[in-house]
Amino acid sequence: QIRADARVQEWKAPARRHVQHVACNAQQCVLALGGSGALYYFDVDELGVLQEAERHEFGKEVACLDVAPLAPGARRASFAAVGDWDSTVHIFSLAAGTVFRRISMQVLPTQPSS
Repeated sequence: QIRADARVQEWKAPARRHVQHVACNAQQCVLALGGSGALYYFDVDELGVLQEAERHEFGKEVACLDVAPLAPGARRASFAAVGDWDSTVHIFSLAAGTVFRRISMQVLPTQPSS
């Protein structure tokens, strides 16, 4: 993140892991680490600073992910979609207090992609 005062805020993946997928809207980001299925949730706080808010061990390799767009006037989207290589899409909550709680799951006839 590049702040208004031109300072750069950087997040580094844990040792021996790399960022495989990222999805964002104007206030939130979800990223998946390759090889592990670890999901990370970031949001922009009231001061405009991007903060790591939650981690979740998904337990499967992530094939794709997406974060819902913001509704007009909203500060946060309610959910994210995460697809795995078993042709399944999982819908997770992004609501405060329930981040990464599974809301729904759907098996698809083909592998999901984004």
